[in-house]
Amino acid sequence: MGWDGIQNGTLLRIAATEFDCFLTADRSLEFQQNLAVLPIPVMIMATRGTDLDALRPLMPQVRELLTRIEPGRLYRVQA
Repeated sequence: MGWDGIQNGTLLRIAATEFDCFLTADRSLEFQQNLAVLPIPVMIMATRGTDLDALRPLMPQVRELLTRIEPGRLYRVQA
């Protein structure tokens, strides 16, 4: 996407124009940004790492949540 170097707040605003949900493993994001004012929901994947083996078990929860997400809301997915 060519978004290298774009910081969190700007990244979230840009992502809101392109995507339906912002998925991240950054657990501190909710404390760094005012997510309630964003036009996009944010889903934090709380896991022991960011490799595929750590994220894969969370995917059923992610898929289910994606069916009922709402803008400006924070969702937390964990094993």
